[in-house]
Amino acid sequence: MTFQFFDKLSRNFVELLSDKDDFNIIIIVKNEKSFKAHSNVLKCRSPYFRKELKNIIPNENNIKTITKPNISDKIFDIIIKYIYGGVVDLENVETKFIFDLMIVANEFEIEELTKKLENHLIKTKSSWLKSHFTLVYRSIFSENNFKYLEKFCNDIVAKYPNLIFDADDFISLQESALVSLLKRDDLQLEEVVIWEYLIKWGIAQNSTLPVDLKEWTKENFTTLKITLQQCLPLIRYFHISGTDVSKKIMPYKKILDKQLWKDLTQYFMDPEQPVESIILPPRTILAQELPDRATEQAKPLSTIISYEHVAEISSWIDRKSSTYSLTSIPYEFQLIFRGSINGFEPQKFWNICYNHASTVVIMKVKGTEEILGGYNPLAWEYHISGSWAKTNDSFIFSLKNDNLQNSILSRVKKNEYAIWNIYKPGQKTYGIHFGHDLYMYSPSSNFTLDNKSGCNNNRGHYEKPISTTTDSFSIVDYEVFKIIKKTAKFCNYIVAKYPSLIFDAQYFTHDLQLEEGIIWNIYFLIPSTDVSKKKNKALQEILDEQLWEDLTQKILVAELFTRTTAANTLSTIITYEHVAEISSWIDRESRTYSLTYTPYDFQLILRGSINRSDPQTFWDICHGHASTVVIMKVKGTEEILGGYNPLSWDANTSGSYGETNDGFIFSLKNGNVQNSILSRVKNRHLAIYNFAKGSQVYYDPHFGYNLCMYSPSSNFTLDMKIWKRSSSKASLKDPQAQQ
Repeated sequence: MTFQFFDKLSRNFVELLSDKDDFNIIIIVKNEKSFKAHSNVLKCRSPYFRKELKNIIPNENNIKTITKPNISDKIFDIIIKYIYGGVVDLENVETKFIFDLMIVANEFEIEELTKKLENHLIKTKSSWLKSHFTLVYRSIFSENNFKYLEKFCNDIVAKYPNLIFDADDFISLQESALVSLLKRDDLQLEEVVIWEYLIKWGIAQNSTLPVDLKEWTKENFTTLKITLQQCLPLIRYFHISGTDVSKKIMPYKKILDKQLWKDLTQYFMDPEQPVESIILPPRTILAQELPDRATEQAKPLSTIISYEHVAEISSWIDRKSSTYSLTSIPYEFQLIFRGSINGFEPQKFWNICYNHASTVVIMKVKGTEEILGGYNPLAWEYHISGSWAKTNDSFIFSLKNDNLQNSILSRVKKNEYAIWNIYKPGQKTYGIHFGHDLYMYSPSSNFTLDNKSGCNNNRGHYEKPISTTTDSFSIVDYEVFKIIKKTAKFCNYIVAKYPSLIFDAQYFTHDLQLEEGIIWNIYFLIPSTDVSKKKNKALQEILDEQLWEDLTQKILVAELFTRTTAANTLSTIITYEHVAEISSWIDRESRTYSLTYTPYDFQLILRGSINRSDPQTFWDICHGHASTVVIMKVKGTEEILGGYNPLSWDANTSGSYGETNDGFIFSLKNGNVQNSILSRVKNRHLAIYNFAKGSQVYYDPHFGYNLCMYSPSSNFTLDMKIWKRSSSKASLKDPQAQQ
């Protein structure tokens, strides 16, 4: 029989750390914090200390000193207690701390602890790993000891390679990380695209290589070949098209083995002939019949919440007893406001979120890291005196995180006090109010500074408290998401792909739910081969004579429109023809793009009639947005004026010009103007003017002094203060900004 007394042994060994007499090692960590230890214990428990202590000369008191200035005292305190007692206490610590502890344990070559923490993170903290993906990915490949995390990350990158390959810091990726990805058979990228990324990475590792490939010497190609020697054998050359081999591979053929290039050229001339080079299997590219919701999850959603949180909130909105799976979330969470982008002044919230319905507000509490929030199914409004909004469907919550095991949901109890819409003067200091149970308030007009926001657990407008404390707080950041039902988007995709589901249906009759203009355009989508068929000549008998003539002419001389053109609602001011024209100007094309090939998506980010026509709203919403087109319709003349700014609008400047050669202004053709007018920037130093904060209540975009928006009454539709050079001043009907 064997008796084991490990608990007692562990406690006694930890007590040795308090022994001030027999120590012979001092370890100094960050902030000059020192720990006393015993060399025999350290050498027995850590290969790192065994090697390190051999090389250190003791002082006159026979004490050796090790300095680790990059390791925090809190982390090393856990490490040293593990070394002595074999116990690690992770109660009430953040996931980032656990991750850092794992990295340090690996540095000290404590394999048992490293593997335990690695498995713990994967099994219980996967959402944190995903939301901090870049940090995790780069950390684990600086050392090659995290095989489980390496697989965890590579499984994600293989499916969503843009996370790494399109990252700004891709060129600084460790070689070991790149090699591990290239080995994957399921890497979801075309082989020629992988090749292009590889060349980009290899060139970036050698700053002396000429920019122009024509100037490369034999030594330059040799340098690149040596840099990529671990990666080149992993490219699936024989699964790249002949055209791409000619255009993309051949310019760099000098970095390939001569036999490989010989086999590659022979393969395309005669695929049946055997080759000496190893032909790797093609990568398995997953077919996507329907839009993959998981693809959306690869995109950064939030700086505060994860997709698991989205699934949970969505189930609360629909009053589900169980949480939606990540693949069946019925809502899209569209970010419309983030404090760290749009500002932490209460007024910013009201300017941007005004009139938005079905929104979720998320906030991260400073100090406690609590994630609090609420759902408002109604529109955010404001009145002269303020008012309560009534609803049975709002709720507030506290979301689970590293410090909270289970989320807390609290539905509205007194529906007549569900939402408080703040009176206009109060918007300078007050933000959201879910009853009096969750509110944001800042007398200094900055939610991050003063501890005045809070949860009032005693007012009882909602079912139960969502926080264990009644202390007021400041926030780290907060976000507002507009909740959009995915059903319509999903169904439209299905019908577009399989139109017979609708058009061949038994009940396809006079109650067809399409705008008449769209139905009209269908005439012009019929191919000429079908119009010429005998059975379709009956169209001529039932159509208006002019319509038949126009249809015939369309088939003879013009390209067919795509259904996308007819179906999308783009703007209240411009058409898709205007989009094609502006796109061609952006690319400096001499001819206007066709409607079937417009390379840009014009995404509406501001419309005056929705977001309001005051200057400050423009700066609140458009701050930080680059590559934008501003469109305005002039009251009285119906002129359509606008400008393109390739730079970011900057609302935080003290007043400064943005320099660019690519900006331009224009007047678009319409019923009164036969041809559009394009005017490119002439003085690049004065291309764009960003106004100081004090002026933003009156001034909006200034394209030099040639197209300017100004309103002393803070409403562009009222006073005649907008001007273009060499013309009279005007007011606007409805300004819009597109990205």
